[in-house]
Amino acid sequence: MGIRFGGKPLPHGYSTGMAPRPDGVRRINNRCVEIECFANGWLATSAPFIGLSVVLAIGLPVFFLLLILWGVLPKPLGTQQWLVFWLVPWIILPIAIGIYLLEGAHRSRGNFIRVHRGTRQVYYVANRKKRLQVFEWDKIEAMAGFIPRPSAGGGYAQFNPLYLIGVDYTMNPPTEVCMICNNGGGNDARSAMPLWEYLQLFMAFGPDGLPPPAPIPPRLSRRDTAWKPLREWWSEKRAGLRTPVGRWLLPLKLPLWGIGLMFWYLPNCLGEYLQYNVPYTAFPKENDELCGFAEPAPKRKPVIRVNGEIIDP
Repeated sequence: MGIRFGGKPLPHGYSTGMAPRPDGVRRINNRCVEIECFANGWLATSAPFIGLSVVLAIGLPVFFLLLILWGVLPKPLGTQQWLVFWLVPWIILPIAIGIYLLEGAHRSRGNFIRVHRGTRQVYYVANRKKRLQVFEWDKIEAMAGFIPRPSAGGGYAQFNPLYLIGVDYTMNPPTEVCMICNNGGGNDARSAMPLWEYLQLFMAFGPDGLPPPAPIPPRLSRRDTAWKPLREWWSEKRAGLRTPVGRWLLPLKLPLWGIGLMFWYLPNCLGEYLQYNVPYTAFPKENDELCGFAEPAPKRKPVIRVNGEIIDP
């Protein structure tokens, strides 16, 4: 059964009964809709894991030192115990760097799927590849996939991303390709249905009436990009302090804020810094133009000369 194991087929031409939602959609226009692949979300965690390992490598020795100062741990400590406290936490860092490099997150942030309404074709370039694969939309087999994952409480939970399965007849022999969308993928097959409904309505009627995806944020400087998670964190917390109840609960919230800051937001800041110049897998320029996603050519700055000297316009 392979990739179809545990999945639920989603037929063409039939409503799922779910409201369409751009869950996993990156951008859309009158011609084409572009969808993030499942691997994008996974690759996005590699660089922050390096940041988390740095926080742990610094934070754990400081935590042990505080325990010693507070008398929780016996003192004086022997040389071997000091080495354990100060060096063992740093073992996590090379592991995180190794995962980052092995996954190729330093070379690509991921890839996309494009569904074109005019040609009724699906375009796909595998992550870190250059070959464009083309599939006929009407022959695409859609299903709510099944990806099990370990659960903290024992047993397993599951992802249910939307699978778009097609056959590439240009390969020898013809090869089946499973394109996995990066929709929310909750804990049952219904999580893939809003995206499938969205794609069906787009192919039938175009983008009119469909909820648009969140706008792609403008590219900032590397410094501003790195600090963006921290600024968002502070804006959210500051908004909560504008009410009397928020200010009254501040002493109770501070420990939770500190944990979130150290183990989530600061690692994400480092992750954004590392990934700033890492590109997504690109489509050919001809496909960008076909789908209406070609970047406008940069405007040339006019050169004005007066008596042979260049002046600013």
